[in-house]
Amino acid sequence: MILWAVTVGCVIMAYLFSTIYEGWSKDEYSLSNGIRFGVLIGLFFGAGIGLVMYGTEFRMTHTAHIIDALFWVVTYSIAGIMASAVYKR
Repeated sequence: MILWAVTVGCVIMAYLFSTIYEGWSKDEYSLSNGIRFGVLIGLFFGAGIGLVMYGTEFRMTHTAHIIDALFWVVTYSIAGIMASAVYKR
């Protein structure tokens, strides 16, 4: 792994996730709103981009792409929960 790239990527993703969540939530920072936002972003990355990657390259099996999509949905749901908790205060 290239740790500096992972670190910078995580900081950029956290900033953009928070910025988009803040604008999207319209001052309603509830737990359900955070989970819904996280699931939508997770589906965008995991299912949307994942299917494009599956259709254009053969590095992973279809089972691995499904597991990857589920991973992103769960990960971004947790991020949505955290964002809702931080913005709620």
